[in-house]
Amino acid sequence: MTNHRHLRKRFRHARPSRIGRVSLLSAAVSAAAVGALPVSQAMSATTGAHPERKAVVDLSAAQGVTRVRGLPAATPATAAATPAAAKPAPGPASTTSPARPATTKSPTAAGSAGPAAPARLELHYKYAVQVNGWYCGPAATQIALTARGVYQSQEALAAKLGTTVNGTNSSADIARVLNAVTKTSFYQATFVPSKSVTAQQVDRLRSDVVNAISHGYAAVMNVVGSGRDTNGKVYSFPGGHYITAVGYRDGGRTVKIADPANGYTASYWMTVGNLAQWVGARGYAA
Repeated sequence: MTNHRHLRKRFRHARPSRIGRVSLLSAAVSAAAVGALPVSQAMSATTGAHPERKAVVDLSAAQGVTRVRGLPAATPATAAATPAAAKPAPGPASTTSPARPATTKSPTAAGSAGPAAPARLELHYKYAVQVNGWYCGPAATQIALTARGVYQSQEALAAKLGTTVNGTNSSADIARVLNAVTKTSFYQATFVPSKSVTAQQVDRLRSDVVNAISHGYAAVMNVVGSGRDTNGKVYSFPGGHYITAVGYRDGGRTVKIADPANGYTASYWMTVGNLAQWVGARGYAA
């Protein structure tokens, strides 16, 4: 078994920034300064997130070759279709997935003989802002679970994920906990080894996101560095961050992100190519 420990760097989270203001995690934010704040505001000191009195608010409404996933028995997707638009690291315990050809069309749900997935789909979910600077993993997982009608606290999920002040280890932990809580084997972790993503890796991510969302499952992404949304805004997390994919349009070429870092930028859209590059050197659970 290959040891991927060197690929699963622990991290703290940095302030998301806009164009021209890409931020780095400031050493000036001391543990004493954060500790002096109320829990609801601890996030603000480290990431600039808008403090929320309620952690959850209502917000309704994608590496190598692609894998075949072992889906549970078909269940109705907890998603709401919207009008079609013009275009869509594994840890030591992770397993290697068999391959299936990548597609350049809107993928059908894996293992399904049914029609192709709709060109646009958004999940019903509840947004959550992370309650402190290192709970992005639990918060992104919490958001993903609400799409399945499952609600657990970030504290409970952090315990399951093994989250510490250094963050959550990898997408393999996210996939493990999502499967355990939803009592399925749907989620698998995929590692994207480099920022220099290939067309095949982009297409695989697109296929995985469309497949997950069309089955009513949100995908959780482990990103690092900077990512640019469709409005040109840049979000920077030099130490790494977790976000949740909760929708897609254009056949999966554009992905809707629920970002737990900041209530002011709770969601935004990003091309799947930019998302794949943001995921590069980390991974995702879908």
